[in-house]
Parts: sequence; C-alpha cells; structure tokens
Amino acid sequence: MTEQPSVVYALPDTMGGALTIVANLLQYRSPDALTYRAVLTHNRMQADTRSSRPLAADSKIVEYALPLENMYAVARRVGAAVGPGPGVLVCNDFAEMLFVSLCDPGRTIVQILHGDYDYYYNLAADHEPLVHAFVAYSRTVYGKLIERIPHRRDTIFLLPYGIPIPERGRQKAAGPLRLLYVGRLDEAKGVFDLPVID
Repeated sequence: MTEQPSVVYALPDTMGGALTIVANLLQYRSPDALTYRAVLTHNRMQADTRSSRPLAADSKIVEYALPLENMYAVARRVGAAVGPGPGVLVCNDFAEMLFVSLCDPGRTIVQILHGDYDYYYNLAADHEPLVHAFVAYSRTVYGKLIERIPHRRDTIFLLPYGIPIPERGRQKAAGPLRLLYVGRLDEAKGVFDLPVID
C-alpha cells in the first residue's frame, strides 16, 4: 500500500511575514486528497520572537543550536519531523534547505522566497540544483530571481499572497489620503518610500 502524499511546510517558528504567508496558505487551501503538516524550526542561538499563531495543519517544532551543533544532527532532526513518503516539501529558510542538501527527502522541493534580500536569493542560488520549483510572491522578487538564475525561468512562479480578496473594496471618501503601514520598519519593505511618494 502506498502512503498518502503530503505537503509539508518547513519554516522558522518566528513571528513575521513568512509564517503569516504559510498560515494563510494552509488556512485558505482548497480541499484535496493531500495531507498537510508544518515543521517549525527554532534556532536557540537567535533571539527571534516566536510565533503564537495557530496553523491549520499538524505541526512539529524542531529545536537546534547552530552554529554550535553538528549540521548533520540538525538535518536528521528536521528530516525526522518532515517524515518519509511521497509529496512536497515547501522550504522557506536555512534549516530545511540544509536538510535537503544533506539528505534526499524523496519529495518534490518547492522554495518560497520571502523578501527582496540577498539572503533569499543566495539560498535559492546555492540550492538551485535541488529545488524543483521556486515561488515568489512579489514582482520584484520574481524578476530578480529570474535575473539570478535565468536558466530556471520556467520553474519560477509568481504567486501573490494566498488570502481571499474581499468582495467589496474601500470606497472613495473626501479628504486627505490616510495610510496605515503594518510591518517591520525595514528598507526592503518599502515603508521608507512613503515620504518620497508624498
């Protein structure tokens, strides 16, 4: 008997955009015959704020301590949490790409790039031979990734945020434009462009 295919999302257990996107993909997915799981990784050597957002999937947490810990031990723990069987492993960051590079997961590998940072482009380029498809959720990241690995153009996909679109949008109102920015104050987020736009 063949094991049921599964989709496993692996990503850092860190509050922020990456976890929000994966949480939305899980929450708003269409019903299908696949099972869904999440593997949340946490590097005890970093003081990142952990997420408390629930995910619409069975979840496991893998703790590690890089660079002090042996990379193979970390990769084996991530692999044990991902589990065997057919399906897809959706990689979002370093720990799961380490696992993919050191052990054959026997799954289709998809990497989501979560921002216009050299870190994500380097991660994609360094692991490019192991990744079957790349997902960018902004036109900027999509274009820059094609520039970085042009021979993979056919396997790079632009998929904007996986959330439902409201049926009714905001209506025009008299008065000055009011803006609300929700996010980290970071150059790559574009928030510092707002005064220039104004």
